[in-house]
Amino acid sequence: MAFMQILLLYMPYVVISIIAVIAICLTPQYSAAQAPHGLLVSWGLPAQAHIIFLVLSAGVVGVLLILLYILCIHLQRLKSEIKRRQKTEENLQICADRFEALIKHAPTCILLYDAVEKHFIEANPKAVHVLGYSRETLLAMDWPDIATSIQKDNSPANIFFTTIINQMLQHDRHPRREQVSLKTKDNSTICVDLVLGLLPGDSGPLIRASFLDITSQILNESKLRES
Repeated sequence: MAFMQILLLYMPYVVISIIAVIAICLTPQYSAAQAPHGLLVSWGLPAQAHIIFLVLSAGVVGVLLILLYILCIHLQRLKSEIKRRQKTEENLQICADRFEALIKHAPTCILLYDAVEKHFIEANPKAVHVLGYSRETLLAMDWPDIATSIQKDNSPANIFFTTIINQMLQHDRHPRREQVSLKTKDNSTICVDLVLGLLPGDSGPLIRASFLDITSQILNESKLRES
């Protein structure tokens, strides 16, 4: 690569020198008497042909050098572009690793839901622990599979979550906060504080769901009201 840098540095001077030689050869002062007697003269060709040959040779060399110069510039730009993309990929990988670590070690339950395919595509260890399902089982489920059949306002679970998701996708793209009832693998019911937010995805919008189990809090509040 040092050769390319040297070539890029001195190429303009070489091209200018070749142009100067061609210009001198084409001036009237450069007569046949001043032209060198080389191979073409020994072949019996006139000195004028020698000048023409010299000009054409210099022109061809100049064109080749210019093409080489352009190629070097292109390679230099290509190298810079490759470095820039590698740096971008490294930064993206760092961000992805940080995001994965953030989800993995988050104190809240986090689920990532594919709004197009209608199933979860990611679940952090906290969500797996609270709901009791294995990660593989959880990723094959939809919202009605982990929710109690009836939600607030006596709405069926499938209608309740479908309505919320459609509203987020079509109208309100702001995060939604709902208090919902979920069922665990052992058929226990837990009340959770659920926050839903939209994320961009490759094949369509994704929904990030984070929730906390507030069952104990609600039971304590109920006891206080009764006492």
